[in-house]
Amino acid sequence: RASLAAHTSPSHVAPVVREHSTSDGTRKLLLRLRDGHEVETVLIPPRPDVAGGGRARNARARSTLCVSSQVGCRQGCRFCATGTMGLFRSLDTDEVLAQVFAARGLAEREALPPLSNLVFMGMGEPADNVPAVRGALAALTD
Repeated sequence: RASLAAHTSPSHVAPVVREHSTSDGTRKLLLRLRDGHEVETVLIPPRPDVAGGGRARNARARSTLCVSSQVGCRQGCRFCATGTMGLFRSLDTDEVLAQVFAARGLAEREALPPLSNLVFMGMGEPADNVPAVRGALAALTD
C-alpha cells in the first residue's frame, strides 16, 4: 500500500459536504473538490438476507462503491443527468481516491462489510479519463 499512502490526504482533496441515505441502505456522498466543483460517489451495501432480515450471508455480502471519474460528461446521453450537464473537467487520481477513502470510512462507521467491489459508473466516462482511472486502480491494487 505504499502507492496508496503516497497520495494526498483525502479530506483536503475532496471533503464530504452532503450525505443522503435511501430506503434500501444506499448512501450517496457529495464531495466538494478544491475548485468548488462537486461529484457524487455511491456506497451500495450488501443486499439484505430476505429470510432473516439481516445482512446477506452469501456471495453478495460485500459493499460496492460507484465512483465518479469526471465532473460532468461529454457523452450527452439523454437518459443520464450527468450527460446533460456537459463536461467540466476530468478528475485527477487523488480526487478519485478521495471518493474511495470517504466511502471506506463510512462503511467502517456503519459496520458494513469492507469495500470489495468498485465500479466506475458514477459521473463521467472513465474511458475519457484513463490516466486518473489507471492511477487510482494502481494505488488501490498495489
